[in-house]
Amino acid sequence: MTTKAVNQLNALYNIIDNQQQPEDWTNYDSTFRILSTWSSFFGRPKYVNGVNTGVTWTQTKINMKHAISLYQTVLSVLSSKSLSGIINCNDAFLKKTGTTTADQKHVLYHDTRHQPAYDVWLPSSLSGKLCHETQETNGWTWQNPFAQRDEITICPKIFDNAKNEQLSSVDNSMSGLQNKELGYYKYLTAGGTLMHELTHAAYNIGFDLKAGDQLVTLPGTTSTTPAYGVKLIRLLATTASGPSIALKNADTYAFFALAMYLDACDWSREVCGAQDFSLRKKTPNGAWNYLKFDY
Repeated sequence: MTTKAVNQLNALYNIIDNQQQPEDWTNYDSTFRILSTWSSFFGRPKYVNGVNTGVTWTQTKINMKHAISLYQTVLSVLSSKSLSGIINCNDAFLKKTGTTTADQKHVLYHDTRHQPAYDVWLPSSLSGKLCHETQETNGWTWQNPFAQRDEITICPKIFDNAKNEQLSSVDNSMSGLQNKELGYYKYLTAGGTLMHELTHAAYNIGFDLKAGDQLVTLPGTTSTTPAYGVKLIRLLATTASGPSIALKNADTYAFFALAMYLDACDWSREVCGAQDFSLRKKTPNGAWNYLKFDY
């Protein structure tokens, strides 16, 4: 999954860096699919000056380099088997005490893996959201400041889901994926959840690359919620500061990598085969008329 994300982003980056026009793309459908998904998840480039708002091509290349760097770092950690830390498949060993710090920013848990139990101060944002505390959580990651390592937990329900179908067994064809939602595959397999959590793993990928769970404002309200899922990461990318924030959003990376893995489809609108824009139109004589980019 990560390898495909790196390879396809590098290919798109080189096309943009060489200022190739859509009519000159060697494989229009593949390049459009990657660009369309990038645009939807990380922010649409400003294709034509004065016509549409968007991210400049220069900034788009900078953003792509950042994403490539993150994926390459995750890939390096996995392929070299140099993951520093612990991956748990449950967190029932953590017992909440109810004690908080004076500023309410941390909650005391007892780590019963040790006897006597260790005191562990977790961020208040995790309180009540551990795997054994709710069915809503897929996984979570914590930078253990005492051991100077990442602790990643993938919740049991994710492994239960994966018993029925693995990502490698998915029919990666248009007919096999048509009208399916990308979110179905994210929560079906452990790979997407692990990718999400690895982007949080600062001791492994670096604090400069570490992504968080960024907040997005719901339309028509002042309420904010973490940008989980395709609909919300797409919404995040369309806000004024969205493209820069998307680069720091864990689920954006997880879903983009999954979309690049299941590369028979354009997933820019979450549903396989749906598209919200095009770069070419057919003329009455059957020829293609392509949009010309202002690089």
